[in-house]
Amino acid sequence: MKRYIFLATDLLVPVNTTYVDVTNFTSLHIDLTKVWSAALTLYAKGTHGSCALAVVYKFATYDSLRAQWDTIEYLSTSLFMYGTAISQKTITFDPCPEKVKLLSVYNPETTSGYTVTVNASLVCHFV
Repeated sequence: MKRYIFLATDLLVPVNTTYVDVTNFTSLHIDLTKVWSAALTLYAKGTHGSCALAVVYKFATYDSLRAQWDTIEYLSTSLFMYGTAISQKTITFDPCPEKVKLLSVYNPETTSGYTVTVNASLVCHFV
């Protein structure tokens, strides 16, 4: 069975801003203990034709031994913008972490009006 799960949908990130989980949005906390494979798909679309910098996504995992989310990112990755075209990137988890959430999204653009719409989703193949 395959399942698509969005960690965050249609976040509109302003210029030179970092959106952080809980403060600016609420990421889903996805339990991957019963998943035999998972792929993370990132999506970004600029609101201006000249958007050209890389949006930075950071993800955190859950530490069941300490019963808390890690504060240091498990994965940090960039997705380059190409104006108003949709940019997409897929990353396979191997092995899958126990739980994962979107920790933050950063839009490095500094020109007024260069906001970015972002999404982060998982495709999970359950046992």
